[in-house]
Amino acid sequence: MLHTELKQMLREPGSYFHFFPTTKAAKDALIKGVNPHTRLNCIEEVFPTELIDSFNKTELTLQLKRSVGGANITFGGFENYDSLVGANPKGIVMSEFAVSNKASLAYEKFYPQILNSKGFMALITTPRGKNHAYELWENVKNNPKWLCTEVPASISGVYTDEELRDAKQHYIDSRGEKHGTAIFNQELMVDWMQAVSGSYYYEFIERARQEKRIIDNFNDIPFFREIVENETYETIVSFDLGMSHPTIIWVGKVVNGKVFVIDFYRNHGKGADHYMEWIRTNYPYVTSLVMPHDIRVREWGSGKSRVETVRAHGYKINIAPELSIEDGINAVKETFPLLYFNNKLCYSGIDDLIAYHQDYNETNDVFKYYPANDSSVDTADCFRYFCSYIKADKKNIKSYH
Repeated sequence: MLHTELKQMLREPGSYFHFFPTTKAAKDALIKGVNPHTRLNCIEEVFPTELIDSFNKTELTLQLKRSVGGANITFGGFENYDSLVGANPKGIVMSEFAVSNKASLAYEKFYPQILNSKGFMALITTPRGKNHAYELWENVKNNPKWLCTEVPASISGVYTDEELRDAKQHYIDSRGEKHGTAIFNQELMVDWMQAVSGSYYYEFIERARQEKRIIDNFNDIPFFREIVENETYETIVSFDLGMSHPTIIWVGKVVNGKVFVIDFYRNHGKGADHYMEWIRTNYPYVTSLVMPHDIRVREWGSGKSRVETVRAHGYKINIAPELSIEDGINAVKETFPLLYFNNKLCYSGIDDLIAYHQDYNETNDVFKYYPANDSSVDTADCFRYFCSYIKADKKNIKSYH
C-alpha cells in the first residue's frame, strides 16, 4: 500500500495519513523491520532518498521535496488520531482497522474531511469477529461508490497449497483443533464468522443460542412481550458514560430469577441530555441507573461529575460492585445461564460480547492476563457492571439519590 501512497503523493500533492493499531506498531513496521535481503527498512525500500526532503523518525513525518510536489505523510497509531483532525488530508490508510477500538472513531472523524478534499480512504484489515469493521463491511460491500475486496490466502497467489496446509496445522498444534482452525480461517481465509481467539464469552453465547435463550424478537412472543411491557418488574439500566469512548446502555428485567436482556444502545459524541432522553422516552418508569464506581470523574467539559449530571435529571444512581476485571468477567459467566436476549435490539451488543477477548503476546505465543483494547471493550465493561449488580447483595450497594 505504501507504493500506492507514494504514487498518489507525487500525482496529487497534499497531506496524507497512515494509521497503524498503535504508534509502536507503526515504528516497528516502518523503521525497525528490516528486509534481510536488501537490509533496508520499509521507508528506505519505498521512498527513494532523492525524493525525500526530510523524515522525522520520532514524529514519523515524511516530507517530499518541493521539486516533486512537496507532499507529506504522517504515520501513527489510532490512539493519536485526534491530534490530526482538521488537517484536511488528501488520502488516509488505516491498517488493521478491526483491531483498535479507536479506529471506528477515527473513521467517523476523517470521512467528512476526505469527502471535502475529494481524496481517498483505504481500510485494510484482518477480521476480528463481528465488530465495527464487520459492521462497516456489511454496510458498504455492495455500494458501487466503494471498492470492497476480500482476498483469502488461497487465492492471493502468495502461498502454495502446501504452505497453507502447514500453516493450518501449526495453528492446530499450538491451539488445538477447534481454536486452531478458527484462527487459521480468521487470519488467512477472511472469515468474519469465526469466534475471536481467546473470546471470553463465545461459548456462553453459543450455549444460549442452542438453548434458545437468544430470541429473534421479544415482541413477537406473548410471554416475552408481557415481560417487556410490564412496568412492575425490576428493570436494570446499566449505563457507562463515555467521553472519548462510546456511551453504552444495557437494559434488562429480572423476573423469577431469570434475567431478560431487552435492549442495548450505543452512541458517541452526544451530551448527557441525549442519553437521559433516550432512557426517558423508551423506559419512562425507570427511576435508577446502575453505573461504575468511577462515576465521580468529571466530564463533558461541564465541570460536573457523572453523579451530579445524572442526578440533575432525576435518577437515583446505584453503584456496581468494584470488582477486578477478572472477577467481573467471572460474574458475567456465572450470570449467563440466567440470561435471555432480545436479538432484535441487542444483536450488536451480543456481537461485541463475542468479540471481547484476551490480548495475545505474539512474541511468546501466549495469552495475556487482560482483555485486548478493541472496540468491544466498552460494551463488555458495561455488561460487566450489569451482571455484577445482578449478582450483588443489594444491602451492600452504594447509592446516590
